[in-house]
Amino acid sequence: GAALALASSLKFDKKLGGCVVFSGWALPHQQLGKILDTSINKEMPFMVAHGKEDNVVLTENGIFVSNLLKQANAHVNFHLYDGMPHSSCPEEINDLVAFLKETLP
Repeated sequence: GAALALASSLKFDKKLGGCVVFSGWALPHQQLGKILDTSINKEMPFMVAHGKEDNVVLTENGIFVSNLLKQANAHVNFHLYDGMPHSSCPEEINDLVAFLKETLP
């Protein structure tokens, strides 16, 4: 889901309010850094969140996504959650609500 959310939000031809990436990764062949440079959505904010105990999609993948977006000068809210596996937690949901309130009109 995360790889699709990243690629589709950056390739979409209309302005979006933001993109949320939970416990996911970016596929190298997507070349998101290059796509971000020319995307109509290059200034939209991203929320990237990952659990530190995720053994399905390793935490390093979430860190990679955050760093990739930051290197392309994207606005990134990055969160790591102690003890969270490939799941969700109340803190992540609270951070999502705050992100949505901050980014949506």
